[in-house]
Amino acid sequence: MDKGIGELLHLLPGAHFERGLVAGFPEEDMAEAMRRLAGVMETVSLGKMAACAKEAFDLVFCFFPAYPGFDQIQDVLRITAPGGAIAIIMPTHFFRVVRTQRVMGGASIYGLSPSLNDLRLAVPVENWACAAASLALYQPSRILAKARKYLAYCLSRLGLSTIWTPWLLLTAEKDGGKGQPGLHSLFQEIFGCDVEIGLFTGTPGYLRKSTMQIMNASGSILGYAKIGANPQTQAIVSNEAVMLSRLPALDLGDILTPGLLFYGDTEGGNRILIQSTQKEHMSSAPLIPDERHFDFISRLFRSTGKAEVFRESACFREIADRLADLREYAGEDRMKTLNDAFAWASQTIDAAKIPLCLAHRDFTPWNTFLVKKKLYVFDWEFAREPWIPLCDTFHFVLQKGILVDHADEGILWKRLTGDAFKEGRFLKRCAASAGITEHVYPALLTFYLVDVITTYLFHHREEGRISRDGQELLDRWEGLLARILKSNRIYAV
Repeated sequence: MDKGIGELLHLLPGAHFERGLVAGFPEEDMAEAMRRLAGVMETVSLGKMAACAKEAFDLVFCFFPAYPGFDQIQDVLRITAPGGAIAIIMPTHFFRVVRTQRVMGGASIYGLSPSLNDLRLAVPVENWACAAASLALYQPSRILAKARKYLAYCLSRLGLSTIWTPWLLLTAEKDGGKGQPGLHSLFQEIFGCDVEIGLFTGTPGYLRKSTMQIMNASGSILGYAKIGANPQTQAIVSNEAVMLSRLPALDLGDILTPGLLFYGDTEGGNRILIQSTQKEHMSSAPLIPDERHFDFISRLFRSTGKAEVFRESACFREIADRLADLREYAGEDRMKTLNDAFAWASQTIDAAKIPLCLAHRDFTPWNTFLVKKKLYVFDWEFAREPWIPLCDTFHFVLQKGILVDHADEGILWKRLTGDAFKEGRFLKRCAASAGITEHVYPALLTFYLVDVITTYLFHHREEGRISRDGQELLDRWEGLLARILKSNRIYAV
């Protein structure tokens, strides 16, 4: 069962609970994950729930692998204190769930997809427009995935979202609620209207965090909230808040970015960032960089570029510290390659006195979309300043090439260095705009590759495993790095 299920607690009407109960979850580590999110939690099997004291808990979170009987729902209500919060996960059975909703006093219903072992989305299935709009949280690039999203969108508009959401989450307050209001109340205060919420539980990994899409009753997307529940995700949420505060002062022309609406800590110890958006239900973005992407790269460089001594910069120090931290994990041969590459790239960049600038550092097709033909760039959580120029161009071309096209190393190299592909011509144009010569270009590419390789190695070390996509990325990046080092005779390959 996916640990992201614990993130569903963000949908509860309350924000802080003194005593909670987790019932029916088979894995102990699932209950442990929910303890960290909700405070003090006790764990029981479904069969022992009837023996719990009356009104003993102000939060009850249950998982029913089969549709619950009337007596089981009554047990949940009996052990929940007046004003307490209830969350129940059960299989989708729309006609029977209406009866359960009535017994619970008007619970909110969310559809969960695609499965409990790979949980990604929670959508408000009762509001057809909002259920459809919630799919904007998922922005695929592959054709088949886009087709599946469109089918799910059409079904949701017809009120049939339960076809693609095999599980349901019911949330309710017993007898009207009490105590600290939850995120729902905060959203209503900020946007000034009643809201519906869709939840993306995050991509599995070391930096997994949940994102909430805030909508009005008609399904218009008002904004997004990102929640940091542990030190590492709180750090990137904080970084994005700093960057969003910085962007309005820059001359970005027609480029659009989110506005910062709220940033702070909740009663439960989570860090939350709320930002505006211009996203629509089926927003999309080009997979191949064009004039709008060039305008973004060049304006970001012109607006923030500053001459610095590279070896004294925060950019240099961050990668140096990361390399030192990975010494015992990455292996002797890999570390020698990375250190040799970093030393050569740093020396070349330092000697060329290249200005450093603000970098997005996760500039990809899926972190952009078009608004009336204008490019909207979001997800600034990994942005850094000062940083090397061109890293966003390298990232855009390579992430799409590896994860969408599954291009081999040879094709990727041609896209990075030749004129036969649009990507190559785009990269050369960006380099010329920043005053990057052919001598310095390979050093900037090398520095970028060391940055992304060490970033992924660090995350994989903390997570304890490497995903299939992660391994494919590492293989391609390391293959490209070996090509550069060989062609520049940095070491014997």
